[in-house]
Amino acid sequence: MDVAVPEWVVPQRQEIIDCHRLTVQAEDSFRRGVSAALRWVLGTAPGPLTDASPKASAQMAEDEFFVAGKVELGESPLSAVHPASAAQGVGRTLS
Repeated sequence: MDVAVPEWVVPQRQEIIDCHRLTVQAEDSFRRGVSAALRWVLGTAPGPLTDASPKASAQMAEDEFFVAGKVELGESPLSAVHPASAAQGVGRTLS
């Protein structure tokens, strides 16, 4: 996997790649949330919950993390289309 990890991301490149490999074919929604967040941070997909630009930033990740918490608690209209466990996967990945 040849991707550029943004410099604001704390884990090392190989850790990100390994985590992505473990979740990319996931069947449960928590792992799908993790995978979606990783793909967004790596610039290969839009924001996992908000469809934000594929060019993630530290501020955008903080915003997405906040939305994930609202979805997880059922306090967002997005809760109707995203399972709480997927939002939890997104939130834990971005925390």
